[in-house]
Amino acid sequence: METTVNQEINKEELVSLNEKFYNKDLRPLDDIFAIEHVAVEIYDICKKKDYYKAYKKKKMEDINREIKKLENKEKFFRETILLTLDKEGEKNIDFPGTCRISKTKSRSVWDITDEEAFIEKLKEKKEYDNVVEEITELNIIKTEANKLLNEWEKNDQVPLCVSKQSKSPTISITYKLDTEKKLEVKPDNFKVIKKEKKEGLTHYDGLEI
Repeated sequence: METTVNQEINKEELVSLNEKFYNKDLRPLDDIFAIEHVAVEIYDICKKKDYYKAYKKKKMEDINREIKKLENKEKFFRETILLTLDKEGEKNIDFPGTCRISKTKSRSVWDITDEEAFIEKLKEKKEYDNVVEEITELNIIKTEANKLLNEWEKNDQVPLCVSKQSKSPTISITYKLDTEKKLEVKPDNFKVIKKEKKEGLTHYDGLEI
């Protein structure tokens, strides 16, 4: 037996948004309630991304291209939701049975403009082993580098080889999946159907805009 989110997801709205994505025409939605439809579409995009990431080893180059396309599309959809929330003066919005969307403030991150100079600084401060991992080539662990640079900033020790980039606000989406079903967007009619048992919540977060 089929069930739908708010009876029927507005296919025309999604078609229009897809056209805006391909035309890079980023703007708020006309109706704040249409955010629910976009959130369900993001859910489907994330499932596709997970599939491609699992298959990545077999077709690395083609899959990377497709993942990048999906990431750009997801980013565009998230920015559309963010603009719509801003237009309506909302920080949070709840769609019972589907998801809750919250506008969050992103942390600033450091952009390492000169990796060689930064690595020399790490050696000087005896932080090299904590921040750099050696595989076949040197790779700076960005999360550890950000932590260290935040500490250095407090002591006015930030080297000239890095610069701090302010990040725009982003959104988090928590999908509310019933224990007896999970949401699935069908390409033909965008309906949500019952599927195998799913416990708990599925949470897509950390994808920053």
